[in-house]
Amino acid sequence: MAGTIVAIGGADDTSPLVDFMLGCAGVDSPRICLLATPKGDDPGRIVSFYAALVPRPCRPYHVELFGMPERPAERVAEADVVLVSGGNTANALALWRLHGVDRALRQAWERGAV
Repeated sequence: MAGTIVAIGGADDTSPLVDFMLGCAGVDSPRICLLATPKGDDPGRIVSFYAALVPRPCRPYHVELFGMPERPAERVAEADVVLVSGGNTANALALWRLHGVDRALRQAWERGAV
């Protein structure tokens, strides 16, 4: 069963759309993974993600690709929801391909992830 793709722009982590995505996951406490690669793994973006998601009924985590990433593809593939930040899409795609995250995103989607 293929998952759901929610394409949005300009929304932040406090948006009701985040609650919608969590609801689409179909589990009580979905694992939501932030990929802030398009923003260069900006620490401020990562902090705001946790600040907004920790109070919600989910298990937030992030995957960084700058520096020395630890099992990035496997960690992305485990997610019930993957949230990708805005920013430089071309750079993100290049890094995702280098680390196998592009394939992991497809695996997650094919498994039913949002």
